[in-house]
Amino acid sequence: MKKIGFIGLGNMGSAILNGILSKQTFPPEQIAVSRKHPELAEKYAENGVRIYTGNRELAAEADLIILAVKPNILESVLSEIRDVLDKQLILSIAAGWTPTRLSAALPAGVSYISAMPNVPAAVGSGCTIINEDGRYTDAQMIQAEQIFGAIGTTHRVSGRIFDVCGTLTGCGPAFVFEFMEALCDAAVLEGVPKPLAQSLAAEMIGGAARMVESSGKHPCVLKDAVCSPGGTTIEGVRALHEHGFHVGVMDAIIRAYEKGKKL
Repeated sequence: MKKIGFIGLGNMGSAILNGILSKQTFPPEQIAVSRKHPELAEKYAENGVRIYTGNRELAAEADLIILAVKPNILESVLSEIRDVLDKQLILSIAAGWTPTRLSAALPAGVSYISAMPNVPAAVGSGCTIINEDGRYTDAQMIQAEQIFGAIGTTHRVSGRIFDVCGTLTGCGPAFVFEFMEALCDAAVLEGVPKPLAQSLAAEMIGGAARMVESSGKHPCVLKDAVCSPGGTTIEGVRALHEHGFHVGVMDAIIRAYEKGKKL
């Protein structure tokens, strides 16, 4: 029976664990978490998850370890547990930790996969990018996809495009939220109550996204279908272009990607 261990139980670690439990991907008795303050994991203990107070103890007993800690402390965590690692599979979600860097920090017999989940994982609608570069068996990759599949969709990509795909899905929600806020502000300015404006904007963005996904059509084709000649929508599109909307969004992704490479 595989034992799944969590080191790090912040927002993303909690989202993954909650997804696994709600989807029953693995039974609670196969799961353990490490918390210096076990009372903070009381709700998980009540569901049958085992709580450890030390990372080394957890790592020694786990078959698969999910490292859900901040990138700047991952090195110290790996140093702490390195000598108890043997044949475990390590799943890292730390930005900036390339397969090369992970390989250098882990013993030779330890498998590893790096992945980038995103914020909507908290509501089961995440999009996780999984790096095909790494050290793992086919069965281990399938297991990783099962874990991240509990919080949304998964996509395997080559290491060459892993970081930019992760930037698109990881930073993108913030840009969508910024866009949504602007939509709501415009509606409020014209007299729409804020809660209604927010609900309408969320439904509209969700519906538009599902339309792209289900139709398979390029977004520009769908946009053109909404823009009647001489109509209101094309007037709004012109305003977006006047303010550099398209190039601004492209630049936001590129700048975030470049920043990520420096971390």
